[in-house]
Amino acid sequence: MRYKLFSDNLINMRTPSFLRGRKHILWLQSLVYPLQVINDAFQQFAKDKMLEAKMTSQVMWLEWYLNYKFRQYFINESDGITFKHFVDFGVPFYQEGEPTEKFYVVYQEGELVTTTIPEEEPKPLYFINEALLEAGASFEVLVPPLKIPAIDFDPMISYVLNRYRIAGKVYKITHQ
Repeated sequence: MRYKLFSDNLINMRTPSFLRGRKHILWLQSLVYPLQVINDAFQQFAKDKMLEAKMTSQVMWLEWYLNYKFRQYFINESDGITFKHFVDFGVPFYQEGEPTEKFYVVYQEGELVTTTIPEEEPKPLYFINEALLEAGASFEVLVPPLKIPAIDFDPMISYVLNRYRIAGKVYKITHQ
C-alpha cells in the first residue's frame, strides 16, 4: 500500500554494518515501534476514507459497506444486513409550479395503451406522502442479532444510511 512504513528495512538500511548486532537492531526496532503503530492506524484510516469516497447509494454497494462496517457487532459474523424493498406505488402528482414537479403521460381511464417501454406503462397516481403512510418507509433494513443493544446500534447505522441513501427515500430499521 502507498502509506506502508517498512520499519525493518528502514533500520537495516540506516544502521552501519559494524553496529548490526542482534541487541542493537532489536533496540532500534523497539524505538521505531510506536511509529509503526501510528502508521498501521493511519493505513486503516486511509483505507476507510478511500471506501467512503467510492461509496454510492447503489443497493449492492450500500449493503456490502454496511456489512463491512458493522460485521463486528453481529453475534454470528456470517449473517449480514439486507434490504427489503417495497413496491413502486405509482406516479406522484404535485401542485402546479412546485420545484419537484415531474412531467409524465396521463391516460384516460379505459384507454388502450400499446407500448413495449416499461417507463411508458400507465401507473396509478397518488399524493406525495400517501404511499409512505401506507407502507411506512421506502425500504426496510433488516439487521441480524447483535452483541450490543439495539439502542446503541441504531444511531450508528442511521448515520451511515442518512449519508448514502437516495434523497427522498425513507427507511425503517428492523431487528431480527
